[in-house]
Amino acid sequence: MTTVTVPQPPHLGGRRRRCTKIQLNLTEEEQQTIAHWLHHGLVHWRVERRLEAMLLIHEGWRISDVAHAVGLSRPKIYKWIARFLAQRCVGLFSPFRPRTELMPEVMVDATMYENK
Repeated sequence: MTTVTVPQPPHLGGRRRRCTKIQLNLTEEEQQTIAHWLHHGLVHWRVERRLEAMLLIHEGWRISDVAHAVGLSRPKIYKWIARFLAQRCVGLFSPFRPRTELMPEVMVDATMYENK
C-alpha cells in the first residue's frame, strides 16, 4: 500500500480564519487510487492539484488552507468538490474541449498564390 505524506495546514498567526469545513469521505479504494495516480505521475498536473485537494479535505483541512496549499482559489475548490461528490474521481478530469486550429499566415499566403 502506497502512502501519501500530507503536510500540516499552514499557521496563519492571530488572524481570524474562515471556518468552513466540508466532510468528504473517501473510500479505501479511492484513497489507494488517488495515491497511486499521484505517486506514479499518471495524471496531468492540474488533475494532480484537484486530487491533492480532495485528499486534504478528507483529512479535515479547511477550504482556505486547502486552496492555499494546492494553489487554487476557494471558488475552484468548491467547484471541484461538487464535481467530486457528483461523479467521484472521474469528475476531477476536465471534459475535452477541442481547440480550433487557425491556419498560420504563411500557409494562407501560400494558398493565395497557388490559386493564381
